[in-house]
Amino acid sequence: MVFNDFESAMSSLSNDDRVNEIFVIGGATIYEEAMKNPNCKLVLATRVNKTFECDTFITSINSNFEPIHISETYS
Repeated sequence: MVFNDFESAMSSLSNDDRVNEIFVIGGATIYEEAMKNPNCKLVLATRVNKTFECDTFITSINSNFEPIHISETYS
């Protein structure tokens, strides 16, 4: 399936009986849109405990999502 925008994809996939789960794997903008969507119920995040020079950051994951699972890595 191909969609022109995130909302169209979420709407179509959410109403498809063949779809049990939707995973969002994308850039910062896609993550931001996904977390604003009322169908987003769970965030799986990995906290990398190392300092990197970066120019893109995701906003804080707040308590709108229950449960939140954050795995830790030290690589």
